[in-house]
Amino acid sequence: MEIGNLKNLEILTLYRNRISVLPKHFLSLQNLKILYLSQNKFRKFPEEILQLQNLEWLDFNENRLKELPERLGQLQNLNILYLLGNELKVLPSSFSELQSLKSLNLNYNRFQVFPKELISLKNLEILELTGNQLIFLPEEIGTLDKLRVLFLEGNQLKQIPSGIEKLQNLESLYLQENQLTTLPEEIGFLQNLKELDLQGSNSFSEKEKERIQKLLPKCEIYFK
Repeated sequence: MEIGNLKNLEILTLYRNRISVLPKHFLSLQNLKILYLSQNKFRKFPEEILQLQNLEWLDFNENRLKELPERLGQLQNLNILYLLGNELKVLPSSFSELQSLKSLNLNYNRFQVFPKELISLKNLEILELTGNQLIFLPEEIGTLDKLRVLFLEGNQLKQIPSGIEKLQNLESLYLQENQLTTLPEEIGFLQNLKELDLQGSNSFSEKEKERIQKLLPKCEIYFK
């Protein structure tokens, strides 16, 4: 049976198949909601995916993408997007139109600057940017007030902006393996924060550790 005949298909898994193009008649799968394409050899984002208006979950981890199409914002129903382990440095401007997005994984790409397009994703609950080359965070990150989990491990951050206190729903913050020596006083306003990981190459004095613990008495904090 050809894949194009499966018109009611909602979940398709094609990971680890060494493919670099999508199967023939892929556009017939208009009811597709979940698509797994991780660990393949895509160098270019398949244009066919942009026609899948019912798509809610896209796993594109560990391919070879260097850029995303400008029309990516067409995927208005996308809730979960995984792009771990590609070669992305920037995002297209239409990325800010993905207003249904709740979970985004950009781990282990090549971002040196926090993508400004993320600031518009007001429904985002989980944001993963581990293993990039970020030097700083914009204060506007505080506008992502639905964030519950934020991964920033393994970057080059030297400070955390004061706008962080606006993330009132934040429960877990991962900052290990950066270049931090202090945290802003505003971190203490994160009343729902349950877990703060500061392990690794960060360098906090004993006095600073005590200060952070006093700011967040109900939070589980991990130093070295």
